[in-house]
Amino acid sequence: MVTLPLTRAGEPEGDRWWLDMCAGPGGKTALLAGLLPAGTRLVAGDLHEHRARLVARTLPGAPRF
Repeated sequence: MVTLPLTRAGEPEGDRWWLDMCAGPGGKTALLAGLLPAGTRLVAGDLHEHRARLVARTLPGAPRF
């Protein structure tokens, strides 16, 4: 349910970023990644290192920084 409002967001001018600050274990992040409109970037992280590692396992092709 959390992801649905993002799919209904209007088209702003310029770059658009989605931020998932409580991304672990990665299910919501994977859903968001599949719904990204063109020109949108997704940043995902979690306060807890073990949960952030779960996100990395859920999205193995995602770039790491």
